[in-house]
Amino acid sequence: MKKIGKIINIVILILTIIIIISVIGIIIQQNNIKQKANEQTETEVSESNMFSYQIPENDSNSWSEKSVTDLNVSENYFYRYLDLLQYDTKQAYDVLDDEYKKAKFADYEDFRLYVEQNNSIMSQSVLEQYKSSQYNGNQYYICKDSLDRYYIFEEQAVGRYTVTLDNYTVLKGEYRAKYDNETDTNKVTISIERISEAINDGDYHFLYNKLNTTFREENFSTYEEFEEYIKLHWKNNTDIQIEECKKYGENYAISVNLSTIDSTEQSDESKEKIYSTENFIIKLLDNYNFECSFEIVTIPYEE
Repeated sequence: MKKIGKIINIVILILTIIIIISVIGIIIQQNNIKQKANEQTETEVSESNMFSYQIPENDSNSWSEKSVTDLNVSENYFYRYLDLLQYDTKQAYDVLDDEYKKAKFADYEDFRLYVEQNNSIMSQSVLEQYKSSQYNGNQYYICKDSLDRYYIFEEQAVGRYTVTLDNYTVLKGEYRAKYDNETDTNKVTISIERISEAINDGDYHFLYNKLNTTFREENFSTYEEFEEYIKLHWKNNTDIQIEECKKYGENYAISVNLSTIDSTEQSDESKEKIYSTENFIIKLLDNYNFECSFEIVTIPYEE
């Protein structure tokens, strides 16, 4: 009996060793599987960072392919700033680009009223287009929302930026680079485009501040009078087309067709409809600035 008991103990010991070896083998196999899975995940993440988004192109801009990294940064800055506009207007004011801030707003209270007046629009803003670019060693993220409003972020360091809320008040980044490389005639065209952008944005102060001093004093005794005139002669969402541009000394005479999209019941297709032709005088100044005047007409456009 003692001999049989000894044999049983040996068998149990052997079985125990076999079980332990099997368990160790399973653990090693599972660790190998996890390691391969982690390596595959790291590869997939790396590849995803190289994924590109195709941004639609149109006649007025060229939106190139950008990686997910640029998208993530653009989304982060865009939606963080929208939160500031909603919940902390003082901080939103403080991170404005200094040059833009001085040109656009008289003070914080002016900015606060601007946010209040545009709150219903900004609260529904959705990022629709984005791109990144560099100028003079600075990194820019240009965001455009579903209502064609611009948010231009100049990155100071990762997570730190200044912001400009349009592309016409001051020229920043690639807009400044483009202006620098243009002929004077094309700089005049850019000036007209800035006027159009401002008026379509409801920023009549921009054009008012660009008026030739003598022209302004002779034709508009107050800003309110000027604003009323523009609203009567310039439709919302107007597109412009330069018809003619001639130089006379330091001044340029420009004829501009104003048009809007006209949808008719007879056709499902929308088409551009010219409703007015305006004549401007533009004088280019230093520091991306200009002054202007325009032909005063007594009959506004017809609805």
